[in-house]
Amino acid sequence: EGWEVHVISSENPHQDESAWLEDVVSPNIIQYFLPFNYPKEFIGIGTGSFLGRACYFLKANYYKRIQKKRIYDGAFLWEQQFTDKVRELIHNDGITNMIVTGAPFYLTYYASKLKKNEFPNLNLLTDLRDPWIGAANYGIPNLSPEKKALEISYRQTVYSYSNYITAPNSFMLEPMKE
Repeated sequence: EGWEVHVISSENPHQDESAWLEDVVSPNIIQYFLPFNYPKEFIGIGTGSFLGRACYFLKANYYKRIQKKRIYDGAFLWEQQFTDKVRELIHNDGITNMIVTGAPFYLTYYASKLKKNEFPNLNLLTDLRDPWIGAANYGIPNLSPEKKALEISYRQTVYSYSNYITAPNSFMLEPMKE
């Protein structure tokens, strides 16, 4: 219907071209590729050798020590670059509506924080594709009680500052309603 859509994406760290690129081919869709900014070892790139596995181990322990977020959320290092780009688009292009998809869940948290702290009139639709707390992946089953409480607080920020929350099925929606 003539809407101009801005899409923020990560650069592809893989050699193969993404099958999703065709989904955004349109004169009305402007795509921005931000640096991947996630340890490639965490997605299995370069971990086939002893040196690669050692790099994985060292990086995992390093990031676990210097910050509180889960390292298995691909956006745990993306907050600054993501929020800088969103601010730029809001200011320069008059963006008033934002759709953010998770997982990775931290993108939804970063968007909610921006709405809470800087852009209270932003219409934020959060599209959750996977269960957050209680998920069987993303490092969630092994969270300490302190880290689980932190994740719950992040999720609560998303729930509190999103205008709308969607999910692909009732399995996810019913616990959210509770």
